[in-house]
Amino acid sequence: MRSELKSTLIFFVLMVLANHARSQSLITGRVIDDETQEPIGNVLISIEGKNGGTTTNHKGFFQIEGNEKDNLNLQSENYHSKSVALTAAKSVQISMYKKVVLPYEGGESEFYKFLGNHLRYPKEARDIQREGVVYITFIADTTGSMSKIKVFSDIGRGCGDEVARVLRKMPGKWSVTEPTKFILPVTFRMERDNFPHLKKEELPEGKVMTEMVVTGYEIRR
Repeated sequence: MRSELKSTLIFFVLMVLANHARSQSLITGRVIDDETQEPIGNVLISIEGKNGGTTTNHKGFFQIEGNEKDNLNLQSENYHSKSVALTAAKSVQISMYKKVVLPYEGGESEFYKFLGNHLRYPKEARDIQREGVVYITFIADTTGSMSKIKVFSDIGRGCGDEVARVLRKMPGKWSVTEPTKFILPVTFRMERDNFPHLKKEELPEGKVMTEMVVTGYEIRR
């Protein structure tokens, strides 16, 4: 009886291992700069929710085990982090946006510090838990000022207007040699969820900035 039970357990373990092996496959990929199309080396590649990972080589190539239900997370010091859903394809090419070095008085930290201190989750949006990404465009000109602030893509309920309001109050000076358009993504969220972002071809010409996140909290009565 014990021998039969032992054989059954061994068979069950082997079946589990076999199913796991079938569900995993070796994914080959390459990471490139979205603008120059040049390969990006030393990008950290990991599977969401799993330990370990790998990095791209100097030609941007990597290999990692995963399946079509997994999400790839990409992180690099000089590029915006990115999450990509895998498909049935065994090879992928992924482009990443280079981080913009802001020519703003006090640097990027001061710019985002001001936003963080003044942006508020509009009550109308918070009450109905409206979430998503707002895209704002503006021009930094040679006089050091900011102009042509425009809500390019909005989620409504006052979210786009709130970002535009705070940008108009921005006190620092810009240092550019020619008028430069910037694109600022601002995510409004009640929980830690991922929201769909506009694709590059859906954005206007300009420098895509680091995403700003505004978190709302449900007010209990």
